[in-house]
Amino acid sequence: KEAIKGRENALLSHHAALINRDEKKVKLAKSKQLDPPSPQKVAEAETELQQAEVEVVKTHDFHEVVSEITRKEMFRFQNEKAKHFQSIAIQYVKINVEFAEYVQKEWTEILPTIDPPKP
Repeated sequence: KEAIKGRENALLSHHAALINRDEKKVKLAKSKQLDPPSPQKVAEAETELQQAEVEVVKTHDFHEVVSEITRKEMFRFQNEKAKHFQSIAIQYVKINVEFAEYVQKEWTEILPTIDPPKP
């Protein structure tokens, strides 16, 4: 559960970084559309956009790492559950075999008394 939660959080962080980057793109476009454009505001907006792009890459990479860990944990969990279920099934079959042998033995002992041999 923790691995899935971590993956969800990483994805949310990546989505937030994408939204922030898109906002920085809009801000840059608006600063370029000013008449006359302010070189300081344009440079500031470009710097913010570059930082947002770096953050998008970082959050994407982190999400990929967390996703891979989550996939491995899910695979491990599924294998453990499969092995556990297999051991339960084997134990169930063994118990049924033992019970069937017991029942056969009991019926074999009782049969002569309920159906005596005919002379």
